[in-house]
Amino acid sequence: MNLNCYGLGKKMPFYLCRNCGKVVEKPPGTYYCSVCGPEYILEETIITPRDIEFGKVCQRLLLGLEEFVRRNRETLDKLKEWDPETYEDIMRIKSHLWANTWAVRAIEEKQKR
Repeated sequence: MNLNCYGLGKKMPFYLCRNCGKVVEKPPGTYYCSVCGPEYILEETIITPRDIEFGKVCQRLLLGLEEFVRRNRETLDKLKEWDPETYEDIMRIKSHLWANTWAVRAIEEKQKR
């Protein structure tokens, strides 16, 4: 809930725990993760909780679409031949879903480090 009330019209920054992926909104400062403990200092990030939730929804949709593509490969090959535009629309949706998982992938990448 970024309420634009910190300072003179400034929004409070978000902080990320590299260990568990928790994102919180707090005034500028140094914070530790309330889940993982004081050994995990939060890092300022541009990722918001909404980005994460939206990314997870897109990730679930993408998994479903990938499963659909796997199960219907033969049908999609025919569709590609008969109606290339519709086939490209399906692939474009898949690409958009993948692109919208950026926040989730960014957190996963930070957790690997």
